[in-house]
Amino acid sequence: MKILIIDDGNKGNLIQSLGLAKNFLNSEIDIISFRFKGFNYFLYGGRGKYSLIPKFFNILCFLNLYKIGYSILYKNMDKKQKEIIKRDYDFIINTGSYLSAISMIISKIKRAKYIQIMLPSFIPIKKIDFLIIPYHDFLRLKKKKLKNLIITNGSLNPFTKKELEEEAKILENYIGKKYKKIIGILIGGNDQNYKIDVAWCEKFIEQLEKLKNKYDIILTTSKRTDFNVIGFLKEKLNKFENLKYFEIPYETKISHYKGILGLSDIILVTEDSINMIFESLSVGKPVIVIGVKRKKKKLIFDYTIEKLVRENFITYIPYEKIYTFEKEILNSNKGKELNEAIKCVQKILERLN
Repeated sequence: MKILIIDDGNKGNLIQSLGLAKNFLNSEIDIISFRFKGFNYFLYGGRGKYSLIPKFFNILCFLNLYKIGYSILYKNMDKKQKEIIKRDYDFIINTGSYLSAISMIISKIKRAKYIQIMLPSFIPIKKIDFLIIPYHDFLRLKKKKLKNLIITNGSLNPFTKKELEEEAKILENYIGKKYKKIIGILIGGNDQNYKIDVAWCEKFIEQLEKLKNKYDIILTTSKRTDFNVIGFLKEKLNKFENLKYFEIPYETKISHYKGILGLSDIILVTEDSINMIFESLSVGKPVIVIGVKRKKKKLIFDYTIEKLVRENFITYIPYEKIYTFEKEILNSNKGKELNEAIKCVQKILERLN
């Protein structure tokens, strides 16, 4: 299968696209990146800046003006982009809404099947060949009986068990031989729905101290983690003799994120990141999702978390009961592996046949 991935510069989106593409047998994958200048708008918190130019392609796409859109796009491509785009492909894959119109335009001109992961922006959903969306996005749809729809429990990721085991060995060589069981901790950050502040960290660290003599700790924050939170974690965790590894995306030169997933015996992950939750589930280890502060009492993502709890993939501890996670860790059972990308590929191939 020859596959072209449309890259919008969002690492999380690229990970999901690769997660799907790599699970097609004998896949040949190209990646074409688009960056636009001009008038910009910002996502929550000012950490994401996006050009308004793709919105123009949304209009062309909605009006079925694919040739005009492709012509404008091609004229503004550099040499490398033109070299990639002249090839033939079986599938065009895009994740996220930002470049969904551009992805549809390319797929129509190249006569390739268009796979859109996550809900698109202002383009006709019926014209997408395969729309892959998580359960919480499915609940938002007005029309739920679409033939092109594939519903997942959550996000897709490209990590294989073998790859994570290999990365675990690299991390173990870096931090030293493993003598105790290891808790891997993945801490997210603030967005329009969730808040992780120093007050939350104080409660979290208080519970973590109770496990000092039983487990070693390896931990990573995310790019969304507040700098005050990072400073607090540095100060407090510096006193933990069982802290074996601490990764901060803006400061750590070489990431061992996959190694953390592979080396951990139990994984604690904050609820604000659906991506990190599903990446944790790819290893088949016990996963405990920790609640954080919220800006709304009930969120659409809760339905996905509740579904994972019902199907025994995760244990969920709400923020109000954060004091119970020591008990949950000590009583944790065997993990349950979940790979949504493989299921999606199977459904796509079944429908094509």
